[in-house]
Amino acid sequence: MPLRATIRPAFLSVISGLGLVMIGSRASAATVTLSVADGARIADTTTVTARIVGFEATGVRKVEFTVDGRPRGEDVSTPYTLEWDTLQDAEGEHTVEAVATDMQGATARASARVVIDNELGKGAEHHARIALDALRNNDRETAVRHARRAIKVDPRNITAARALSAMHRAAREYDKAIAVIEQATIPSTEIAARRDLAELYVLRGDAGETTASLLDGVAAAYEQHQRIAEATTAGLPPAASPIEKGDAAFAARKWADAIKAYQTAGDPATMPMGAVNRLLLAYARAQRFRDCDLLLRTLAREKRSDDVTRAVQGFYLLRSHKPAEARQAVQAGVESRILPALIVGACADLILGEKKRAGEEIEAAVAVAPQSPAVLYLQTFVTTEPLDVRRQIVMALAAAPASPEVLVRKAYDLLAGNRPRKMEEAEAVLEFARKVDLACPETLIATAGLLMLQKRPEEAQPILDMLIAQDKDAPDALVGQALNLSLLDRTRGITDLLNRAMKLDEDRWNDVYVPKPVDYINRLAKYRITPILDPATLYPEG
Repeated sequence: MPLRATIRPAFLSVISGLGLVMIGSRASAATVTLSVADGARIADTTTVTARIVGFEATGVRKVEFTVDGRPRGEDVSTPYTLEWDTLQDAEGEHTVEAVATDMQGATARASARVVIDNELGKGAEHHARIALDALRNNDRETAVRHARRAIKVDPRNITAARALSAMHRAAREYDKAIAVIEQATIPSTEIAARRDLAELYVLRGDAGETTASLLDGVAAAYEQHQRIAEATTAGLPPAASPIEKGDAAFAARKWADAIKAYQTAGDPATMPMGAVNRLLLAYARAQRFRDCDLLLRTLAREKRSDDVTRAVQGFYLLRSHKPAEARQAVQAGVESRILPALIVGACADLILGEKKRAGEEIEAAVAVAPQSPAVLYLQTFVTTEPLDVRRQIVMALAAAPASPEVLVRKAYDLLAGNRPRKMEEAEAVLEFARKVDLACPETLIATAGLLMLQKRPEEAQPILDMLIAQDKDAPDALVGQALNLSLLDRTRGITDLLNRAMKLDEDRWNDVYVPKPVDYINRLAKYRITPILDPATLYPEG
């Protein structure tokens, strides 16, 4: 039963400048009752409440709590409580005491012997796994309780660190969430914890509310992404399949290595469709369009194409600046709600100006894979509230910090806003995107457009030359070249460039005169909408 103690305050004496003054105390006794009983077993954070009776006339000044004689807390208002974090103390018996003092200095106290039992003997991994299971079941209270126990047993346990970090993340305590994981031991082959860290770095950067802080976060996240790619490759068993090897290279954006790995799966006419479709996507990402054509003809001849094949074909057609053909290629997959087909179809419809239909396809993609960076990226094109667009871009960056497409989308979003230094900020974002992938055409053309907007045509020219060398049939690059020649005051060749662009895409690039730089970059933002496709997007269920 709860313990209580009684005292009868003695007379008090005070020395003043006029002599000895005697103050008599009241005759009534004071008692303190604790909410924990003698012998009680307690764990985690326990609230100890002290109930005071007998100081009603004089008033309670404070209640001091001690554990094993050492100060642990003080309360000056009712209810008088101590939030006792028992993980600060060893397992076993301890004594908690509350001392109440009234306004005249009289005291009353009570104590209880209790037993702390956090089941720490079961080990860190035991509690960490309970915490992660609780997280998956949205049982936050259990998750926090067992994560803290695991950290107490072993502060460097990575499973426990991830669980506790998730709690801090939910509370937007990003510094604490990052610190918990960074202080743990992260094995070289650990991937999940590094993904957590990458996302947290981006979220913390965004919380700084400046483009510079966001880029700092993305840079730190990108470093983790690089380590994940290394860990994935290093963790492959000697007998890894061609698909496993190719996927590891694909994640590192090593298209040539991915192609070589997928090719070892056998003859394209007979290899598994999962390998064929991955190989086709790797060709498209590497801009080996001739190889795309040859493989597609082989599949058509063997009658082996499926909805995923046609989605990758649509991706290739978009990269070849044929949005109408791309949309037609994925129609069956869109109707069947195949994720890559929905993604490609939405991009094609956005380019074609079919925003309503694109919105429906994006909504369907959200139902399939709401956390996919490819889907988060697409949502930014149909979201109307600027703050929601920014949030979705940040979420996409958190999930895929090595995606230049999302970074380019961030740059266009900055340019569309009213920030005083928006061009400088957009340039910093594009500079980082080029670090991720120097040859990415989306990054290159956005950079060239921005340089022309800043009246820096000399710097834009080599970038445009590189783009046209990569893809001589890119109508937006041809118009950009014409615009830049105009800025350089070199009129020769401008008309020919505009005519070539018009023949390639007369619906979107039918310029008789060179556009203004601001108009050009606004059109780029609506034209260079490239799907983010990878093996995980092709086959979202593994």
